Amino acid sequence: MLSSPVINAISSADDERLRKTLIAIIADPHGKKLVENELLIPANHSDANPKKRNKYEHCRQCGQEFEFALSKESECSWHSGSRPSLASYQISSVLMPCLGECDVDWDSGFWDDTDDDIFGPIDTDENREEYPEGFVWTCCGGQADAEGCKRGFHKQRGGAKRARA
Repeated sequence: MLSSPVINAISSADDERLRKTLIAIIADPHGKKLVENELLIPANHSDANPKKRNKYEHCRQCGQEFEFALSKESECSWHSGSRPSLASYQISSVLMPCLGECDVDWDSGFWDDTDDDIFGPIDTDENREEYPEGFVWTCCGGQADAEGCKRGFHKQRGGAKRARA
């Protein structure tokens, strides 16, 4: 069992420090094998071609990390559409609520006391993130922070393959 100081050190380290530590660990053959067992799986089931692939991927639909080999149908929940201004979105521990196409919800009354001349424009990426209750999805009419209206398999970024169990 790991000692408490080690767990505390891991918990308090930033991502860059953890990456550097893992790179140092894989310099040792035993450390490399441990890390490979945690982060890689066989790319296919052929013994003749023992290539490995990432065990975990980030979904291009919902933005969450998923275990490729264990992905199940209907595990992924997302909204359709894409917003060009969010093309630079990057995966983080906090997902931006409006990854897809959202419009300002003028009918809800949320923005009634907001003056563009005083507060600036309403239709911004920052407002979508900070005030999701003031935006609605174009695909389903749900509030911007509502759970996805579409369900299916996770899809890895950069590829058209669906994740199968």
